[in-house]
Amino acid sequence: MSARGFRWALETLRSDLAFERRAVKLYGTFSRRLEDPVLREMMREFTRAESGHSKSLAEMISRVESTGFAAVFFCPVCGWELDLGPDPDDGASLACPMCAATFALRLHDGDYSLTRTDRRPA
Repeated sequence: MSARGFRWALETLRSDLAFERRAVKLYGTFSRRLEDPVLREMMREFTRAESGHSKSLAEMISRVESTGFAAVFFCPVCGWELDLGPDPDDGASLACPMCAATFALRLHDGDYSLTRTDRRPA
């Protein structure tokens, strides 16, 4: 499985997942301790919502960590979508189909980035 190029995204998703899982436990504790039925039901709703968030985040992490997750950027010049496909090579070059600006894909510290390659000196 390759998650190459998605270090920051995975760190963020894992941090969010940890937060959501803590919230599920906290809201569950609150719902069991509250005597007011309205507040108790509100905490149960929060618990269900956070459980759904946790499930979605875990699924997203699994998708990113699996093979075949595409590296997609938006052109920094015109905003057009640039899809480099799954597991692209460091140094891969591409041209934006909308504005023709050219870029090289870079892998640095586990994250992908684009470097523009068609700039001419002033």
